Amino acid sequence: MVYSKEYTVTNSEMDSEYRLTAVGASMFFQDCFASFMAKYHLASFDLRIEGLMWIITEYSMRFEGLIPYWSEKVKVELWLSSLTSYKVRLNFKLVHQDKVFAKGDCVWCILETETRKPVLVKERLIDIPIFSETVLVDCRHRIPEALELLGTHKHKLNNSDIDFNYHVNNMTYLRVSIDAIPADFKKNHRLSFFTIKFLNEAFCGQELVCSVYSTLSPHAPVLRLFTGNNRENCRVYMEFQEFDSTESILDYNLLTRE
Repeated sequence: MVYSKEYTVTNSEMDSEYRLTAVGASMFFQDCFASFMAKYHLASFDLRIEGLMWIITEYSMRFEGLIPYWSEKVKVELWLSSLTSYKVRLNFKLVHQDKVFAKGDCVWCILETETRKPVLVKERLIDIPIFSETVLVDCRHRIPEALELLGTHKHKLNNSDIDFNYHVNNMTYLRVSIDAIPADFKKNHRLSFFTIKFLNEAFCGQELVCSVYSTLSPHAPVLRLFTGNNRENCRVYMEFQEFDSTESILDYNLLTRE
């Protein structure tokens, strides 16, 4: 079963070139997942009554083609692609004007809110049909070895980083990772792929330190995010492609005059 939902790119989800950001795209597919689960009374507010919570353990996304602009429509298509005792994997596509511009996969678990222990998920989702199509070539998404340290970026976790489960929202880690990439580099390079794996929970008030490392591939850094006591919370791998930023502004100007 493929579940779909439509969204509109707003100013909070666009970048300086008026295009949908990676964080905005992540928000869309995760909201679509929440709506999908709500159909089966398995949304976060349903689980919360039982003292349970959804948690995403990893997700990856590849961008291709024209990224939609502010005010344009985006359709998210999402489906359950595999199910084990404790993990559910979903694949998704983001579509604009009948063309896929982003695709990826994600893995979710259900935890006890108090103990953070995983609980069986398979029996809860057994009635949802599995559609085994995968959109990325390799769903294992191995993160390459981190080599030379290129720089660090620090972020103090605050109340705006906390979600309804009272823990740091997973998109905070992606946002901090993107902020760690130098602004001058991002002027002429666009994120084309990322994979993010969550390792340990961080808490409000802690300082999150993001270290950027080179890899054997050009324009493809590994980012490692830590809080106190050298506790690694998250690891990210990104790939960037060069682009001409002046063309993006020109495209938008022509679009708005039509």
